[in-house]
Amino acid sequence: MDELNATWAARLETEAEQLRVAGEEEQWRSPSIYRVPHFIRETIDTKGRVFQPQVVSFGPFHHGDCKLKPMEPHKERAVLHLLRRTKTPLMNLLRAVEAEEKRLLESYGGLGRWREGGDEFVRMMTMDGCFMLELLRVHRREGEADYGPSDPVFGINGSLSLMPYMRRDILMIENQLPLFLLRTLLCVIGDRHRNGDESSSATIRSATRLHECGIRFRPSPSSSFNDIRFDEGSGDLFLPPVIVDDATECEFLNMVAFEHLHAGSGNGVSAFVQLMGKIIDVEKDVDVLHRRGVLGNALGGDRNLAELFNNLAKEITIGDDERLREVEAKVSRYCRRRRNRWCTHLRQYYFRSPWTVLSIAAAAFAILLSLLQTIYTVWGFYHQKAYCVPPPPPPPPGTRQTAPPSFWKKQGSASPALLVDLWSRARPLP
Repeated sequence: MDELNATWAARLETEAEQLRVAGEEEQWRSPSIYRVPHFIRETIDTKGRVFQPQVVSFGPFHHGDCKLKPMEPHKERAVLHLLRRTKTPLMNLLRAVEAEEKRLLESYGGLGRWREGGDEFVRMMTMDGCFMLELLRVHRREGEADYGPSDPVFGINGSLSLMPYMRRDILMIENQLPLFLLRTLLCVIGDRHRNGDESSSATIRSATRLHECGIRFRPSPSSSFNDIRFDEGSGDLFLPPVIVDDATECEFLNMVAFEHLHAGSGNGVSAFVQLMGKIIDVEKDVDVLHRRGVLGNALGGDRNLAELFNNLAKEITIGDDERLREVEAKVSRYCRRRRNRWCTHLRQYYFRSPWTVLSIAAAAFAILLSLLQTIYTVWGFYHQKAYCVPPPPPPPPGTRQTAPPSFWKKQGSASPALLVDLWSRARPLP
């Protein structure tokens, strides 16, 4: 026992002398594809569908799974099509991948039996990489269509029935290929059909309450989960548009798991899910976001979608996100302004339809006419009083009087009937 302890102690002391902090940090930062730890799998993936591929395996973690073996012949068939179309020797591809073997091994965390690499590892990575390139090319309908319409994977039927399941498997965190592997293969085969985009203390209220406070939800110009911002001047809250379907929960959880495990990946997806969990409480909140073009519901009823985001937000914990905290602070500050609430109440309840606007305009026009009529009546009354002529004093007997010139000047605008009446009064008495 003492000899074993001494050997163990000597080994640890030697390793302690050789330990380099910089090298250890590089060791933790190298992996970008991980096995999901048991505690995360048991907490999130209660049905065994979130992290386990159902149709195809990519990379070493699920290679050889008996449920995924039926896809292996189709992988080899895809390699044959790629070689025939590009006229590339297979050995060139194998040598290029072998040159990147060490880097490929470092990209995976927890390789197990694959940690030593070898020829089988190189063959597997080459075949999976070629199969991925063929899937992307056929899915984007680029180049020559060298697969028959009845092809079970690359044909029309495969695109309709099998591709949704394969798309879900491709997005799983344990079922990934390093991006530089695909770039290496593309450089060897000289294929120009590439993807243009490689990355395609304030408490915020529910969407309904925010809408009542004057917040207007707008879809962001891009679909990036980092494109969340608020314009205090216009009251517009921009959120990335999302279409929610049966695969959304699986996709979100895999992306969140990757953000938790990979250093430097950020927490854009986690922050987005947390924000959606805050502003979505009930079905009415989903309806508000749907009408504004932020959410597309292919899941079913609004209640199902609300429960989905509520459950996701409960399971996801993130640290303090400065960008999201700033957005929430601006929204809360905007909601506290009374002027915004009054203007929103006026717009939502009195100008919510063209008929309401027409009714208010007609009422205002009627009030204006009544006011003008009142002003005209009062003005006419005083105007008539100013031109009213008092009866002249009776003239002395036997005299003939006429109106003074000043009187005619004053009555210069009088009517002819008034002039006749005045002339008759000025005649001498009998």
